[in-house]
Amino acid sequence: MKKNKMSISSGPLKNYTYTMYNAQILYDVDNLFNDVMKGKLDENSTPFFKEFMQIINSVLPLIEMVTGINIIEEIPATLEKEFKSRFEENEEKLSDEKLGESMVEALQPLINRLSQLETLGQYTLKEQVIVLSVTAYETYLKDTLISLVNQNKAIQHIFKKEINDIETIEALSEPVEKSMLPGVLMSKGIKTFNLQNTKQCIKRAINMNNPFGSKVNENTLSKFLNVRHIIIHNGGRVDSAFKKQTMCRNKIGSHYKVNQKQLRDGMEVIDTFVNNIEKRLDNLGCERIELKGVK
Repeated sequence: MKKNKMSISSGPLKNYTYTMYNAQILYDVDNLFNDVMKGKLDENSTPFFKEFMQIINSVLPLIEMVTGINIIEEIPATLEKEFKSRFEENEEKLSDEKLGESMVEALQPLINRLSQLETLGQYTLKEQVIVLSVTAYETYLKDTLISLVNQNKAIQHIFKKEINDIETIEALSEPVEKSMLPGVLMSKGIKTFNLQNTKQCIKRAINMNNPFGSKVNENTLSKFLNVRHIIIHNGGRVDSAFKKQTMCRNKIGSHYKVNQKQLRDGMEVIDTFVNNIEKRLDNLGCERIELKGVK
C-alpha cells in the first residue's frame, strides 16, 4: 500500500518570516539609536541617516499593512517617544561641533516625520522586539501543529483524544469550519509558554526529540518568554513569579531593563527552533501547499 505523503500549509513559515522581519527592523533601529546617543557619529556619517530613514520608511507602512495588532500600530509612536527622550538626554553631545552641522541637520527631518504621528507608544523599542519575536514564535508553533493535524489523517489519529474531547468541543466560543476543526481542537492543548508541553506536542506530531537544540537554548527562550509576560501583563516590572522563574536580582516592582545581547540571543534561539522544525519536515518529505483561508 502506498503511504500518503505528509503535507503542511506554507502559511506558518511565511507569517513567521514576516513578523520576525518586523522585529529585526526594530532591533536595527534600536542599534542605530544607540550609536547616535553614544556620539559615535562624525561629520562623515551622513549615510548613516540615509540608512536610518530607510528603516523608518519601512516601519511606517506597517500601520496600513497590518490591522488588528495594536503592537504594530504603536511602533511609530514608540519611535517618536523614544527618540525624543534620548535626544533630550543627549542634546549637548549631539549638538557638539565635533558631530558636524550636517549631522544636526540630518536629524531634523526624522524628528519632523515622527512628530506628525498622533498615537501614544506603550513599549520601548527593545520591549517591542521581544513582543513581536515571541508572537512570531507562538503563532508559528500553533499554526504549524494545526496545519499538520488538518492536512494529515495519520497525525489526526495521534491527537484523537484531544480532537474528540467533549468539553473542548463544547467550549468553542464560535463556529469553526469543518476542515479546520481537528487542528483547532488539538491546539487547545498547546501551551506555547510551557517548553515541556511544546516538546511533547512536537514529539507526537513529527517524532522530533528536542526542537530547541539544547538545554541552554531552552533556558534562554524560557527567560525571553517570561520577560514578554511581564511586559504585557505587568508593564515590564518585575514581580515575585518572574523573580523566582528567572533568578534575576532586580527588586520586585522595578522595571526590568532589556539589553541588546538578550534580544539577539532570544531571536537567535527562536530562529533555531523554527529552522529545526523546518529541517525535520523536509527530512520527512513534507510538501508545502498553498491554502487560501486555511492554515
